[in-house]
Amino acid sequence: MGWFRGRARATARLIGADLDLHGAMACASLNGRRLVLALTRRDGVQAIDLDAGGTFGRPIVTTQGATAMACGTLRNGHTAVVTGDGLLQAWDLDAGKVLWDGVECDGGNMVCTSFNGRPVLVVSGPRRHNAFADDLGRGDLRGVQVRDLASGRPVVIPGLDALDGGELLSCSMVDNRPVVVTNREYENLQAWDLATARPRGPLLRGSGLYGGNRAVCTTRRGRAVVVSTQTNATTMVTLDLATGSRVGPLLGGDEGISLLMSATLDRRAVVVSAHYDGWVSVWDLARGRERIRVQVTHVAGMVSTDDTLVIATGGKVVAVDRPGLGPTVGFDVR
Repeated sequence: MGWFRGRARATARLIGADLDLHGAMACASLNGRRLVLALTRRDGVQAIDLDAGGTFGRPIVTTQGATAMACGTLRNGHTAVVTGDGLLQAWDLDAGKVLWDGVECDGGNMVCTSFNGRPVLVVSGPRRHNAFADDLGRGDLRGVQVRDLASGRPVVIPGLDALDGGELLSCSMVDNRPVVVTNREYENLQAWDLATARPRGPLLRGSGLYGGNRAVCTTRRGRAVVVSTQTNATTMVTLDLATGSRVGPLLGGDEGISLLMSATLDRRAVVVSAHYDGWVSVWDLARGRERIRVQVTHVAGMVSTDDTLVIATGGKVVAVDRPGLGPTVGFDVR
């Protein structure tokens, strides 16, 4: 693994190899051990030791065809892992048993968060097809589901039906409240306060970069913002959540953006973008500039925990420690 373009305090290391990775990943803790959970095509969910490297324990056998995964902490301190694509299945990682299964969903995006102190899963509802959707080659979505992480039962939130028809793009904690971003009518973006099911700011109209199907909510200089990009677009735009106006410069590279993720690294709110040419960039929103760049063969998935960025590429899993420190630097880990 080489590095170039200046000096940096960040380091890159290989923690997993020869894995038939699907791409979805999550971070977990088991008996004080930091783990990366990687969804594989052949074996299900494989745990990787984030600090020591190498696989840890036996794979968790998942529902056949699982393509998405989320991880959260139950009230008893155990780690819950949810996988699925059409049908959800949840495991208690500490106890090594199934918590619940058979819940219907879209399975495209899912995230575990906290709702009024209760661990929950937020996921897109199951698809319902109509002539208009079939003509477009994509099904309509039944809004956003919120389910108790321990039991899989629906969590009743008055007004949640307002999110009907919106595809779940992301769910983040902003100002200690869960904020959901959905794609409205395939073109427009809307941020919602999950606790009240009310819009958090104006509808972001579908125009240019605003009409993206990748969007995350985070903070920039103390204000809540949405970072959005279109399919195959090379740049992303930052929008003030309260006003809908653009703030800061356009960020991006030479190739289209394949994945977008918000994270807190080294106590900085950052956005991480993966590009079709194999570049992964960490962006400092407050300063409007790139902090670090990693070159891999191609990006299958990425996740972050503490001060570490984890990237799945081919059959490898790479950990980049302290990616928010130092001047802009690049790592080649192909």
